[in-house]
Amino acid sequence: MDYTPSKQTLKEVRVRLLMRGLSFAGYCREQGLIRQNLAAAIAGKLTGPKAEAMFQSVLMDLGMKA
Repeated sequence: MDYTPSKQTLKEVRVRLLMRGLSFAGYCREQGLIRQNLAAAIAGKLTGPKAEAMFQSVLMDLGMKA
């Protein structure tokens, strides 16, 4: 599946994290990311190269992108 930044993708990320026993905030702490910035990047509200890099990194970590 090809994921794009959206509110639905943010929901999917949160579900996958919960399935791994992690909260969204906990994942952000582990990765050294600011929770609000990552949520905005995944939801498509924050754009630019850094937001795209965060978005792609999360997809890779959760197996949502090959």
